[in-house]
Order: sequence, then C-alpha cells, then structure tokens
Amino acid sequence: MWLSGLAGTGKSTLAKTIATWADGRKFLGSSYFFSRDTVELSTSSLVIPTIAHNLSNFDKSLADYIWKKMIEDDNHIFYQEVTDQFKKLIEEPLRLTEIPDISRKHMLLIIDGLDECNNPRDVETIIRLFLDLLSPSHSVKHIRILLVSRPEKHICDALYADNQLRPLITRCTVEDFVDSSDIEQYLRHGLSRFGSDDWLSESDFKALVQSCGKLFIYASTVLGFIGGGRALRSPEEGLQIISAIKSGGASDEAPYKQLDDLYLCILLEAVGNDASASSKAMERFRKILGTIVLVRDHLGVGPLSKLIEEKEQHIWNTLKHLGSIFIVPHEEDLETPVKFFHPSLQDFLTDSNRCEDERFFIDAPNMEGYLFQRCTDVFIFQGLSGTIDDELIPVMRYVCEHWGYHLEKVPYTNAQAIKTVDHVIRCHLLKWFRFSRIICGSCNPLFECMKSAQNWVQCQWVKSGCVDERFDELLGTLDSVLRSSRCLDGIFKEHYEDTYDAARSKCGRKTRPAACHPGTRETILKEIKEWATDLNSTAPNLFLLYGSAMSGKSAIAMSIAEWADKKGILCSGYFFVRNFAHYSKEMWMTICTIAHDLALFDHSMRKVIVGSVEKSGFTGKSLFKHLIAEPLKRSDYQVPILLVIDGVEKCQEAAEFLSLFIHILESDNSRIRILMTTRPTLSISEVLERYKGRSQFANLDDIPDDIVQRDIVACLRHGLAHVHGAPDLPRLHEWPSRSDFDSLVDHSKNSFHYAKYALKFIGNSKARSPAKQLRNWVNGQFHDDSCLDLYPLWLADNAEYHDNLQVVAVVAVSLEPLSLLSLANILQLDIITLQTILRRVYPIIVLGADGHPKPIHPSLRQYLTNKTSEGPIKGNWEERQACLRCLEIMEEHLNCDFPMLPTGRDDSHDTVEVGTNAESGFSLRYACRYWAMHLPWDRGEAVYVLRKFNNFLQSYFLRWLYAMSLHQLVSDAASSMSIACRWSRSFETNIRESEYFKIRSDSLSARKRIFPYPLFLETIEYLDDARQYIENNHQAFAEYPLQVYQKVLDLPESSVVRQVYEAAAKLCLHSSKGTNRDDGLSRPS
Repeated sequence: MWLSGLAGTGKSTLAKTIATWADGRKFLGSSYFFSRDTVELSTSSLVIPTIAHNLSNFDKSLADYIWKKMIEDDNHIFYQEVTDQFKKLIEEPLRLTEIPDISRKHMLLIIDGLDECNNPRDVETIIRLFLDLLSPSHSVKHIRILLVSRPEKHICDALYADNQLRPLITRCTVEDFVDSSDIEQYLRHGLSRFGSDDWLSESDFKALVQSCGKLFIYASTVLGFIGGGRALRSPEEGLQIISAIKSGGASDEAPYKQLDDLYLCILLEAVGNDASASSKAMERFRKILGTIVLVRDHLGVGPLSKLIEEKEQHIWNTLKHLGSIFIVPHEEDLETPVKFFHPSLQDFLTDSNRCEDERFFIDAPNMEGYLFQRCTDVFIFQGLSGTIDDELIPVMRYVCEHWGYHLEKVPYTNAQAIKTVDHVIRCHLLKWFRFSRIICGSCNPLFECMKSAQNWVQCQWVKSGCVDERFDELLGTLDSVLRSSRCLDGIFKEHYEDTYDAARSKCGRKTRPAACHPGTRETILKEIKEWATDLNSTAPNLFLLYGSAMSGKSAIAMSIAEWADKKGILCSGYFFVRNFAHYSKEMWMTICTIAHDLALFDHSMRKVIVGSVEKSGFTGKSLFKHLIAEPLKRSDYQVPILLVIDGVEKCQEAAEFLSLFIHILESDNSRIRILMTTRPTLSISEVLERYKGRSQFANLDDIPDDIVQRDIVACLRHGLAHVHGAPDLPRLHEWPSRSDFDSLVDHSKNSFHYAKYALKFIGNSKARSPAKQLRNWVNGQFHDDSCLDLYPLWLADNAEYHDNLQVVAVVAVSLEPLSLLSLANILQLDIITLQTILRRVYPIIVLGADGHPKPIHPSLRQYLTNKTSEGPIKGNWEERQACLRCLEIMEEHLNCDFPMLPTGRDDSHDTVEVGTNAESGFSLRYACRYWAMHLPWDRGEAVYVLRKFNNFLQSYFLRWLYAMSLHQLVSDAASSMSIACRWSRSFETNIRESEYFKIRSDSLSARKRIFPYPLFLETIEYLDDARQYIENNHQAFAEYPLQVYQKVLDLPESSVVRQVYEAAAKLCLHSSKGTNRDDGLSRPS
C-alpha cells in the first residue's frame, strides 16, 4: 500500500500510529522513518540494514543468516549499494529459510518519508526491490508493505513502472480521509491551553478551521504562534494577526498557498513590514535562516555562530520571535540544535515561486556555495594545525564531515567553488582526512564526503567535454585517496586517541597534553629543532629524550610536534595514552596507527603502504618493515621529515619497538628524524646500551637547578600576565610584589606542576581578587571550597600515574598523621621511591611542620571519598590496590583474639632505626580504620577484592571489631560496615539491572537464582548480619569491648555471624577468664 499526502497532512503521525497498533498485535516486522533533518535518516544506507535487523528480532529463523552476512562483511555492508544490501540481508535470508507448505508468521513493514531521502535514485531502487519481493515468483505472501510519502513524481513512476506489478499496489491519499472535524478537534484541544474559550467567538473559530484546510501543520503552526509570540502580545492579538491573512485559498496548482501565507505572516511579524531586503540586518537574517534550513546536521547557536561568523546574540535576536516555526533552545543553551518544526518551511523559503517576498527567499545554490566555502575555511585555517579549543569541536566535526555535501549542491558555474575545491584536493586532502578521522571518530562519513566531492568534480569534467586535464587530475586524486582509504580503514585497527591530532584536539582523551610554556625549555627545544632540520649534521637520526615521570617529556614532545606540524614536516605524532596500570599498548596496533599517519602524510609513502596492505600476510618485524621502514625509506620528500613518539615505555614490547626503529636508521636515511621520549626503564636502558652511539640523548633529570628555576620564573610570569586582566589589580609592574613572587618561586621547589596549580588557584574566575588569592596561596590559607577546582585538574593530570594516585588517596583518607615509614609500609614502597612520589604530588600533598605528609586542604578527603562527584578516584585500580593492602595488613597482624592498636598519634621517626613494630602498628591502625574507604565502586575492580574481603569477614571480623572497640573506635567500625553494605548493594543493583538478569526481588533466595556469584551472595548476607550486629550492640561494645564475643552467643541460631563465630567466641571468653580482660574494661591508658 502507498499512503500519499501533501506536506503537513499528518502522514508520519498516521504511520507511527499504525506501527504502534501493529506492534501491539505482534506483527510489526519493521518500521523505518526517513527524516531530512537528521543526517543518518536522510540517506539510504541504513534503511535495508535496519529493516534486516528488525526482521532478525521478529523472526528468529532469519537471525542466523542475517547476522552471518553482517559479520562476514565486517559491518562494511552499511556502505554497500542498496541492491547488494537487499540481496544479502533480506532476499537471501527469506529464500534460504523458506520451507515448502509451511506458512510463515504474518508481518508488516512500514517505510515512511520516502520523499525525505536525499537520493531519489536509491528510493526508486528500494521501491523496485520490495515490489519484486512481493511478486508471485518469490512466494512471500506473509509480508505486507506500507510505503508513506508525498506524491512525488519519481516515487509514483517507480511504483507504477511495471504493469505486471500494478495489481499489487493499493494507493490511499491522506487528503481524502482528512475531515474538518479532525482539524477542529485538534484546534479546540490546543486552544484550551490558553485559558477559557470565551475570548474566541465561534465564527472566528470556524474561520480558523477553514484556513487550515486539510493541513495539520497549519493548525500546529497557528497554535505555536498564538501561544508563543511576543511577550506583550495576548492570544487574542495573535489570533487577530492570523485572521488578517488574506489568502486566495489552496488549489491544485498551489496546494500550499494558505500555509505559505501563514509562514510569510510569521516572518513579517518577526522583522516588521518596513525591513529592506538589501539592508545588512535582512542579509544577516537570511544568512542565519538559510544556514539553519540548509545545514546537513542541525547545530546549536554556539557552533552556528562560528560557522557563519555571526555573533551569538545576533542569532538569538533572529530566532526570538520565530518559536512557532523553529525549535529554539533556551538562550543560555549554546549546544542544543536549532531545528525547524516541519520540512515544509524549508520548501517554502527555498522556492521563489512560493516565497514571493525577496526579503525572505533563500537562494539555496548560492547559500550552499557560501556554506561550502565556510566549511573549507574553518577546517583549513582553524583545524589542520595548532590546538583545537573544546568549543570548536562541534563545528569542526560538522565542517570536516559535510563540506562535500554542500559542494555537491553548488552550481557548476561557481568559479570560486572551482578554485577552492582545486586547492583543497591538491594541498589539504590527506591532512584533512588524517585530522577528520580523529575528530569524527570514524572514516565512513569522510568516504561519503569525498564521494560527494567526486560527483561534483565529475560533472565539471563532463561539462568541459572531458578534456580539462585539471578536473581529470582531481578526479584521479580523489579516486585514489578514496580507494586506498577504504582499503586502509578495512585492515588497520588503530589507537586513534594516541595520535597527535587527537592530542591537540582532546578527542578520545581525558586531557590535552600541554606544550611548554612560552619562554621555558628553550635550550632543549632549540637543540632538538637544530637536530631535526640540519641535514648536514653527523648526529644520529634518533633523538632520545628521557627522564623520570612528570619531568616534562610530553610537553617538550608536544611543542616539537606543533612546531614540525606548522613547518609541514611532521609525518606522524604518536602520544601513548595509558589509563590503567595493568594496560599498555600492543606494538602491532601502534605500528598500524603510525603507518596510517604516514599514509596520510605523503602520497609516495601511501602507495607503498597500500600496496603492502593489499598483499597482506605479514606480522611482527615483517609488519614493521612493510608499514613503517619501507615507506620511510622510499619517501619522495626532499626535506627532513620528523616522527615524534612520546611515552615509549607504555608500549607492551617497548624494548623491541625501540630496537626496530634503531635498525631502520642503520642505512642511509639522512632525511628521517625520529624523536622519542621515555622513562629510563631497565629494558629500554639495556637496548640503549646495546646500540650505544646510534642515537642522541638528553636526560631531563640532569638539567641544572638554576636552569629549571629560570624556566619556572618564566612560566609564572607568563601565567600571571594572563591573570592581570582582573579589574582590582594594580598596574602590571606593581603586581605581584617582589616578595610575593619570590615566595611563589621558592615554594615551587622547581616543580612545573606547582606553578600550574598555583596559577590555576590565583586566576580562579570564581575568586574576586587574584591579589588576595596569591597571598592565600603563598601563606597556605585556604577556604573550604577554594581548592575544589584544583582537584579535578590534578586527577586528570595524574590519571596514568597510579603510584601518585595511591599515595594521595591514602594520605587524604587518614584523619591521623602518618609518618613516612608508616606510609611506605602501607603502600609497600621504599623510602626513596616514596620521597620521589611525594615530590611529584606536591603541592596537593605537602609536608607538615612535623615532617608528615598531609593534604593541601582537608576538603581533599571529602572530594576523593565522594563517590558521586566528577573525577575522583572512585573504584578503579588505585582503590582496589589500597583496599587489598589494608586487608592484607589486617590478616597479617590481627593474629590473636585480643589485638591491640597503637594510639592515634604516629610519632615514629623516619629513620631506619625505628622498630618494625611501630611501623606495622600504625599501618594496622590505618588499615582497621580506613579499609572501607578504599572499597572499589567499579564492578570490574570489585571482583578482585571480593575473595579477600570475604575471607576477612569470615576469619577476622570479631578480632577487628574487638580492637576497634578497645580503642573507642566503635563508631568508625559501624561507619565502615555501613559503607561496605552500600558498596555491596550498589554492586548487586548494578548486576541485577544488567540485561542478563530479569528477576526483581530483594530476597536472598531470589538473589541466589539471579546471580552466578555465590561468593558475592555469601558476602552480602554476612555484611547485612554483621552491620546489624554492630548497630544493635555498639553501646555495649564501647563500654565493655569483651562484649564483642559475648553478644555473639546471644544471637539467634539463624544468624550468620553466630554460625561462623560461635565456637571462636566461646573459646575467647573461656581464655579471658582469670585475666584482666574478664571484666571487659581493659583499654590503653
């Protein structure tokens, strides 16, 4: 059946209603709704795969065949021709699962909005394929298909092209079924929202109904205009404006006449009748409206402003009184897309026969040319080099994906477009693709973009009589890049987030690696730049920059990459990202990522790499040889090219990886320069010793203190100069004072990270006075919330430094000071390593007057232990390790029935002579008080803790509780068990709400049926009982610690605590008789 109707008659509403009805009766096979204002739904690429996916869910006999095809094609089927998709995903599965004489399940397929597909030829193909499927030769009598669209000629021609299939088609026209009573009911309901109906006479209402004709969109727009107009306009005045529209009524030649007059009235009401078409204000008005209705994917006001170079306020002013025809977000919302309510508005504005007022007519071809030019300007001048600000990402993603779409709609006579596309393809195509695949997260939209550009250039070539060599060359380039890119994308599995383009745009990364501050690291940067560009130098081709963690290697690598990128010599930049202590990058994936970068840097290297990929069959060293070594050697570049690799130690096979690069530089490769940064790990040091003399070295840890301090001074001066815009500050030469600045430098202890956080604190936009902020920072005077902005920044900077995170977590959680030896014992670190880490975590952790580490401010504890705040260490590797260590300490030292804890003050001296008992004692006290604070709230990490935690509950719970009671820490014990119970319930809820488990019940028996984790269920059961045991008896435990054992015997026999500990409790009580413990009052003085 073909359901056709004019725009605005409610076709899609009918289709959705029928889909809901069919779904309720269990015979909706699939529904698909095209939409021109949604990128994915305006193309034909997804319609067949979506229908096939729905069919696999509807009829399980089809599922195996459909998914087999999906897997065989590795999801590339989404980008194949519609005919191939249909054959593989619908026709063949239906044929292969057909069983003679067995009737199949009746199903309905609905495809709505065929006229909104941007490729009419594909629409004709889809219609032909489904009609052919319904022909008698295919025996699919169980399928019914409902097609819904406007009565467009190409759709009608496709449906009735085959006379033999005409009897299969039933056509219904929506207008034949629309009754004025439907419109009337819709209007009455809508108008009732504006208060009582006595303000509207019956005659006015009838006139309004008549104006709507058979178009629901007219009625909807009227309601929006009356209810959402100017602030000073009443609904009555809005109705008067609508009633004043003098329209000749709709006709077969002009079916949308009334709707067009309504749109024109609303536009005139927004700008006023006196506006001139040639005025700057009206030109801006048309540019803004034209962009909104013609963009491929809707944008918010922020990205729109950057795309068309108009102030955000100008866009808001334009949209202010157009709420009845546009979906306009709140003014403070810059990201939510601006959309038109109905596609008929776009049709009206871009059709000069319908929009007869030149003030509002959008010349679509010229506007498309403008948008194409703006797209290329944005990605060329703001995207292909330098740092990409976060606010630019949405518009950058749009222009990178859709410049080809706008180009395809530009007239072939547009000389500027010809010049621009020639420049883009010749000079920027590879670099655009390299950057765009990162910022868009996929290559597939880029293939579509290049295909659109190819179509446009093809038409230009045909127009020239196929003799213009310029277009022939551009076509060749586009075809080559398109084919080779599809080949590489189909083979390579990459670490997109590790590339230089991802680093400079923060795509796929938590943080953007910072380059060196202006005026800092000048000596080392100069040395590297001279090495990279001096072809006559006898220096090695490899420059190895190494140093300890957080010594500035990545900042230097980023600075060099930015410099090389601007000079056009950066063939690849790879910045290792490692977010987990147990995770490092596989070498083969790193090789593939670098190879893809090389292929997108130079056509000669691209040719070698694509040729190797097409041959395939290589791994390991062979992979490196074919994808990196050979392309670099055969590059046509006549100037030095630089490869930057930061953080080599994070590669799984770091030593082998480094060796491979050293080997390729043994032959004459004087044009190749490779800069690597790494920590001096044992395996890397062994490689460097083996190949001594083949690389140039620089150790950042050996830089003299006076040079580092000079850089710190430059960093602070540069940062404070940017802060100086605050109104309350004196002149720049008067602030900061010499003494304040000297104090800032002295307190930095030559730490760039200190300088970074100091500048962040001083320049906090929430603070009224930077001068006061500076004094507070230097004096260590902080308000409760003054440091809160520093914590997320510090955590992001330290995301991969797990030792740093563990030290901070343990120090921050403890309410009692810990000596260095006690802290080292808890973390199982030697003192030298701990002192190194403390230097790295400064100033978030500082040393107090007693020499003990402490947080910069008490608010750090609350921040880190708040499991709902953004960014804290909340259940990942660090907490798992800290929790496990606490449990280990308790297992090791709670080895008697009456354990004692040291007092709360750790006065041990940080010297080797201090006895082991003192260290262990304060470690035990910490473990007993804070183990629950470290429970990992991430389900994956919690699994590692579960077994040891269960063992603690089953074997050491009473000893722990006795020790806590003895030292008047019962409230801490109760708090720990409460945290543990919340933790377990959160874990349980997380599992129970997963798609694998459907039972919803709190009973233990039900949980046992739900979860495949008996140990976890046992832990939950024990925790519930143990928490209740402490809550019911905490007063008795606080007064008489021995009651910890006595009260076990008072528990009901069904109690898990009693079942586990009854025998042990009796034994302890027996052994306490005759000692000073039998009165339960023994406590340390």
